Amino acid sequence: MAGSTMLSLSWSGTLAFAICFHLIYRFCTSRERHRRLAQTAAQPKRYCGRFPLGIDIFWQLIEAHRNSTHLELGQSLFEKHGHTTELHFLGQGVIFTDDPENIEAMLQTKFKDFGRGAMIRSMFHLVLGDSVFSADGDLWRHGRSLTRPTFSKQRTSNLDIVEKHIQRAIDLISPGEKTVNLQDIFFRFSFDASLEHLVGELPSSWDNHQILLSKSFDRIQEWLSLRLHAGPLYFLVPEFIYAKDVKTIDDCLFPIVEKAIRTASEDKSCGDANSSKFSVLQAMCQTTDDKKFLRDQLVGLLLAGRDTTAAALSSWTFYELARHPQVYARLRNEVLEKIGSKVAPTIDTLNSLEFVKKVINESTIPDLF
Repeated sequence: MAGSTMLSLSWSGTLAFAICFHLIYRFCTSRERHRRLAQTAAQPKRYCGRFPLGIDIFWQLIEAHRNSTHLELGQSLFEKHGHTTELHFLGQGVIFTDDPENIEAMLQTKFKDFGRGAMIRSMFHLVLGDSVFSADGDLWRHGRSLTRPTFSKQRTSNLDIVEKHIQRAIDLISPGEKTVNLQDIFFRFSFDASLEHLVGELPSSWDNHQILLSKSFDRIQEWLSLRLHAGPLYFLVPEFIYAKDVKTIDDCLFPIVEKAIRTASEDKSCGDANSSKFSVLQAMCQTTDDKKFLRDQLVGLLLAGRDTTAAALSSWTFYELARHPQVYARLRNEVLEKIGSKVAPTIDTLNSLEFVKKVINESTIPDLF
């Protein structure tokens, strides 16, 4: 018993020492980086919290994750410390901004000056691997060149895939008085539509796999979000917690990738964007047969395609329409006047919906970054 207690204390002491050493290292490197940057660039306001090592800031971030109050926390920080501020906690400085010029620089005009960084890559590596959303430099450029077909005009103009999954989503929305969770429905819609867009049509027998895949993504994102909020202590949220869900994703996607590689080697026309057999995966298989790399790109694109569309629909657009019935009435009138209720929309008729565009743009303007 005494030996067991001694061993437990030894492990606890080792862990405490490792954490302290890590924090001291992060603190020293962060200060040196801050000193060098101060000599050449304008610095944001710095907030280090009220307690040593900014423990209170760290705790606020964890509480925001637990209670899904990221928006409220962000707005509070900007009101107190300005539109661009550096939060310093656990030996690490993190810059938050909602300044439009800064956001434009990061996402467009000076995009190449900003990278994911080693810590972010390490946080997400088990899930995203070498995905375009976790890579930097040459690896990012290679991944981006492979995934470019995702954004080709021919594919984004194909409404058949979207229409099929919209009809399924409408069927799930009860016409009666029953309350439904729109967010769940929109996540299912955007996930299924993204999956078919990326890998091509799947057999109906694959429905159960899609449900398993979607649920695994849900759980993994919760853990990755917690790792992100933990900052330099992300390693305290170990990968084995969500390793089973990663295996579920791999078991579902690797057979699809392997089949696509075989098909691409037999029929080169599958990679042609004008082919009826085209899929983004088939196009990528024309360039590489690296199964792991292809799997990583699929996971990244699925996460991006699912979350952005579902969040834009449920968390922003439909939420705001429910709060502004006069806007909803005007939007509905425009749709009925320009498309009607009998005919399926086309790209041209969708592009003519000026008020709908304005509603979506207004709903998706970020309140913080």
